[in-house]
Amino acid sequence: MLEILRQISALTPAGLDVSFDELTIERQSIVARGHTSDFVSADQLKAELAKFPGFQRVLVTDVKTDARRGGKTFTVSIRIGETAE
Repeated sequence: MLEILRQISALTPAGLDVSFDELTIERQSIVARGHTSDFVSADQLKAELAKFPGFQRVLVTDVKTDARRGGKTFTVSIRIGETAE
């Protein structure tokens, strides 16, 4: 589990305005709910995470405008492959 968190951190560009509010890690999947300034940043996060060969599939869903904080909320779902464990 620690290795997975390291990979997510390493693959997230330093200048990318993304924060995670909730993170669920199961044996073969990760679901993270987060916040970012715009849709482009959420899409860039998806592209960066998809570069890791241990993640079989990375999806960004539920992108919504956050009226309270501004920006967008989103959900990232990751299917973990054999090499990530």
